[in-house]
Amino acid sequence: MNFYGQAEGVAQSIVRAFEDANSLPKPLAQIFIHRKDASHFSKWSWGNQLLVILRGFTDARGFQQWNDVGRWVRKGEKAFHILGPVKKKITDKETGEEKSIVIAFKAISVFGLEQTDGAPLPIGDTEIETWLDSLPLVEVAKKWNLSVDVFN
Repeated sequence: MNFYGQAEGVAQSIVRAFEDANSLPKPLAQIFIHRKDASHFSKWSWGNQLLVILRGFTDARGFQQWNDVGRWVRKGEKAFHILGPVKKKITDKETGEEKSIVIAFKAISVFGLEQTDGAPLPIGDTEIETWLDSLPLVEVAKKWNLSVDVFN
């Protein structure tokens, strides 16, 4: 699969997830109910967050990003892909202002937290349980046997 073929495959996995409506409620809840502290991939697009969560992972990073936080990818683990923008700098002919525009998307290889070993990730919010219990409709979710939790 070529450079753009991988990105197309990643995009198709998002489309397939939406075609099966039964597979989405739990993963979507993890994306749209944000933690008070910022997790690593909370800065990512919701589509990339969804790709990570649909794979069953609670966090994902590139090989070097894991090494930077004292973790390493276990031997034999297979990467999966998220979408990253391909940008091009252009100069506005009228104002002379330089800006970046997105011209395409590429596949970026990442590994899930559960595919790594090493130092524990820093604890973000020490009052997380109190915060979880304060979420709207949390009692309804518990009655429906949905787990309400955070991800790093």
